[in-house]
Amino acid sequence: MLYTSKKWLNIRDGIIIRDLGCDLGIEDYEIHGKIIVHHMNPITIEDIELDRDEMFDPEFLICTTHDTHNA
Repeated sequence: MLYTSKKWLNIRDGIIIRDLGCDLGIEDYEIHGKIIVHHMNPITIEDIELDRDEMFDPEFLICTTHDTHNA
């Protein structure tokens, strides 16, 4: 499973550190609760099955809140 893999958990931690735990990485918009690391480029089942490196590219990942993610 992608979201429980060591590879994902490591990159996720790195994105949270990079974005300082802030919504959309915007300073002073700290997330107080669950942080979602959002793929800005949608991923497919095929991407997951083939373990494509693009899924782990920090350029296309960002911290969000649940509400921001759903917007």
